[in-house]
Amino acid sequence: MYQDLLFNFTLMGLCVFLITRLYVKLKAGSRLRLIIVMGIANGFAGILLSQFGYEIGRGISVDMKTIAVFTAAELGGPYAAILTFASMMVYRAVNNANYFYHIVSVGFFILLSSILLLRYVVHYWTRWCLMIISPLLIILIYDLLFDAITTESGLLFWAFYVLFGGALVASFLHYLLRSDAYRAELQGVKTDLSEMLNNQPGFSFKLIRSQNSFVFSVMGGQLLPHIALKPSDFLGKSIEEVTALSQETNRFLEERYVDAWNGSMQSYELSIQGGIFMTRLCPVYTNGVVTSVIGSVTDITELKEAQDRIKESEERYKVIVESSQDCIVSLTPQGEIISINAKGMSVFECDEMPPFSNLHEVLDIEDWAGWNAKFTSALSNLQVEVFETKFSVKTGQTIDYYVTLSPILGADLAVVGLTATLHDLSALKRRQEADQANKAKSQIMAKVSHEIRTPLNGIIGLSRLLLNTELSFVQKDYTDKIITSSHLLLGLINDILDLSKLEANKMMLEQISFNMDDMLSEITNTLSVLMDKKHIEIILDTPAELPDLVLGDPLRMKQTLLNLCSNAIKFTEHGYVRIRVELVKQTDSALSLRFLVEDTGIGLSEVQISRLFEPFWQGNYLNQHSGTGLGLSIAYQLVSLMGGELQVESMWGVGSKFAFTLEFPIVQNCNPDSWDLTLIGGPLHVLVVEDHEVAQESLSQMLESFSCLVTAASNWSSMFKKLEEKNEVLGPVSCIVLDMEIDDMYGHYSWEELIRITRKRGIHIITLSTAYAREELLSMMKDDYPDDMLIKPISRKELFRTLNSLLYPSLKHRSEHSDSFIVKSKSIHLLLVEDNYINQQVARETLLMHGFQVTVASSGQEAIELLDTTKVDLVLMDIFMPDMDGVETTARIRCKDAFKQIPIVALTANVLKEDHDLYIASGMNEVILKPLDINQLLSAIQKWLPMKSAPAGIPLDKLRERLDGNTAIMVHVLKLFKKEYEHFTGHALVDLEEGNITKVKRDVHTLIGVARNLMADELAQAAVLFEEVLIENPAGCKTQLLEVQRVLRQTIDSIPEEIQG
Repeated sequence: MYQDLLFNFTLMGLCVFLITRLYVKLKAGSRLRLIIVMGIANGFAGILLSQFGYEIGRGISVDMKTIAVFTAAELGGPYAAILTFASMMVYRAVNNANYFYHIVSVGFFILLSSILLLRYVVHYWTRWCLMIISPLLIILIYDLLFDAITTESGLLFWAFYVLFGGALVASFLHYLLRSDAYRAELQGVKTDLSEMLNNQPGFSFKLIRSQNSFVFSVMGGQLLPHIALKPSDFLGKSIEEVTALSQETNRFLEERYVDAWNGSMQSYELSIQGGIFMTRLCPVYTNGVVTSVIGSVTDITELKEAQDRIKESEERYKVIVESSQDCIVSLTPQGEIISINAKGMSVFECDEMPPFSNLHEVLDIEDWAGWNAKFTSALSNLQVEVFETKFSVKTGQTIDYYVTLSPILGADLAVVGLTATLHDLSALKRRQEADQANKAKSQIMAKVSHEIRTPLNGIIGLSRLLLNTELSFVQKDYTDKIITSSHLLLGLINDILDLSKLEANKMMLEQISFNMDDMLSEITNTLSVLMDKKHIEIILDTPAELPDLVLGDPLRMKQTLLNLCSNAIKFTEHGYVRIRVELVKQTDSALSLRFLVEDTGIGLSEVQISRLFEPFWQGNYLNQHSGTGLGLSIAYQLVSLMGGELQVESMWGVGSKFAFTLEFPIVQNCNPDSWDLTLIGGPLHVLVVEDHEVAQESLSQMLESFSCLVTAASNWSSMFKKLEEKNEVLGPVSCIVLDMEIDDMYGHYSWEELIRITRKRGIHIITLSTAYAREELLSMMKDDYPDDMLIKPISRKELFRTLNSLLYPSLKHRSEHSDSFIVKSKSIHLLLVEDNYINQQVARETLLMHGFQVTVASSGQEAIELLDTTKVDLVLMDIFMPDMDGVETTARIRCKDAFKQIPIVALTANVLKEDHDLYIASGMNEVILKPLDINQLLSAIQKWLPMKSAPAGIPLDKLRERLDGNTAIMVHVLKLFKKEYEHFTGHALVDLEEGNITKVKRDVHTLIGVARNLMADELAQAAVLFEEVLIENPAGCKTQLLEVQRVLRQTIDSIPEEIQG
């Protein structure tokens, strides 16, 4: 018996141990699986335990099988206990049916009690005590009812056994469960520590000492892979065995480890893989003895870089502060000085930090109360305060300062100080005074200019009108000199105004597209007048590669070159003045040009060159040469304003060279074919007759750039010889470019001989002469005039246009003011608003001479009244008028809907650009300066009044422009057009009669496209109407086809005969 019970105890303990292990393994998984496994496992344990018990009554045995139910309930819950009970009862029913119902009854109540206790009793030991006692109570009740236990000693023994075994199982189970909990908690702590170790941004390690070597026992952290290291590079290795680091680094680390092992806290920076790392070593003590060392490593690369940037920023700030021309003073909130920059030291007359505490001890602040108020406001309101005040320094000098007080905030956003910046206003005050003086000077100059220009307008205008009357030679000479003198005075006024603008930095450059050749041609026209009666050559050399359009200020370019050229002409009595343009470099978008004005005049000495660009300086030539001494000064400043530098080379008695280089953006590049005169008619042989070597060379180069074949002669005798010679290489001479002022030209006899030869051979003659020799030469020629006569100096573009018009006369460019505009002017009604009677007379009679209808209004009010009653096409508006000026008059005119679009052109002697902008803003369309330039006035009228529609035909000028100026291509296109469409209507009539409507539609649609490309608008419109009729009613389209035939005939007839062939 005792042996069975002992075995039962042992078996019970083993089962509890195994079931507890199984529970620990399964508790984290499925709950259902845990219930089933716990129920079956405890059922099996209960069955097993029931085999080794001691029976003390009917069905009552002393064993531990009830513990299986309790264990199942504890570990698996009520369902596991029921499953255990069911398993045991099934086994009992199958193997031993004696007392089955008694056993089932007792077991059921035991099961029920265990479930209730599990449900309602939370405390472990209370629950288990009650579960152990509950079977005793149930058995006692059962014994009282059924007298199941045979002996009292058996009952006592069973009770002791159950109580003792139950307590033992409860203790053992509690121990196992607590052990598992502690184990899990320990594992959790280890996991947490491992995660903390491996997930820290840096890395940590632990060193132990083994056989006098430091060995890494722990290593981990996220920083390791970032510096190409792994824990395995260190773990279990001594410092000497670590190969991931250099030997030098290992030796350094070992020294630090030794110091740490000796009880010293260590911190040091280490550079690994390009990064900077902070390492801290902490010794670990056990019983007062160091047993290990813990190390932690942090990446401080970004921190060091930030510190370096801060340091660099501080250095930059220090340099800025120290080099600043303002006094910069750092102050405490109490006003005590912390630091002063170098400028402050200089102002305060201190060599080092001054031994004083407050600013007022070194500066006598004029408005001390105002300073304190601003100081307090900056501190209390945390805002920057700016104000002006006066300080007196130790020298007694009083200085105006612009003061900025800026509060300085600490990390807690509390005010820790204040920075005072003192800006000396002395220079600004002087500059303002100078600006005011310049402004006053400009206003005075503008006023003087206006007052002089107004009578000049009358003088020049009336003189021009006088020239159109019958005058004697002497009267005409006097009148010419009045106009010339007036223009000289006007030029002087303009020079003084320009100098004033340049000195005041008020000169503004335009950036507009212009043609460089056109600008240079305008210069040559002006120079032909400036030459007067001097026997010198003026030569213009330009490269063939100049773009068609560049971006710049053509007005200031022309002014600069004219000033340089007029100065060269003034001081040159013999030889030549040459304007040369050289291409320095060119890209797709820009080019650099070098402008050179060279003369063979009297030259300059070194002393004269040193003062050459001073305003009003004229050297020692005041009595010999007229002028103001402003031209070169203005040219120098204009070149600087345009981004260049005017340079001069000169030798006394030899001549001078003025040069500058400018860059121009390219708007439109040059088409080389547009300058080729041989594309249409084949080779062109030109004979150049010029006695001046440099001029001859320049003319030859121009002609060769037109693809001409050039032969040169230096006098008339040589010319006649070359005309008689047969040149098999160059062919016969097609054109002669002849200087009419060569010495061996013997009057009418020589000219008559040349005319006889050239007319016999069909040779064109272009003569060259000065403006003053032109009339005499024309008189000598009688009726035998050349094909064209050019006035020196000539430009490349002027020579090209002349040759082009001689060879292809029907392609000649229209003049600026075409005949169509002159005819149109007869129907144009102009309203002249002018209060000055002389100016009225000049403008009115000039405009009447050009065919305009003119109505005059003497005031602004009269002008408004006339507009209400008279149909006017354009208004010419004076600005300065009594009662109502031009600006107010314009504003009132624009208020009326009927006059919002009428063109209004301002006429003024006021040269100030800001006033011109005001006129435009008030509603005027354009501004023209007095004295009036008739060409400029006509251009403005033509610009603002729309032209009448052109007659049927092809606009050759516009077509050439569309073809980038390529005359050869234009000729080819026009010939092809005539060939293809001369018989268009005849073919269309045949196709219509044959019913081939589709072909006619295709042909007329093609004709529409061709007409539009040729800009033959009337032909295109007629063809469009024919196409519409053809689509809607093919049978009735012949009438419109006849209209197409009429317009097509006009269009073809508009093509010049030499092109039609």
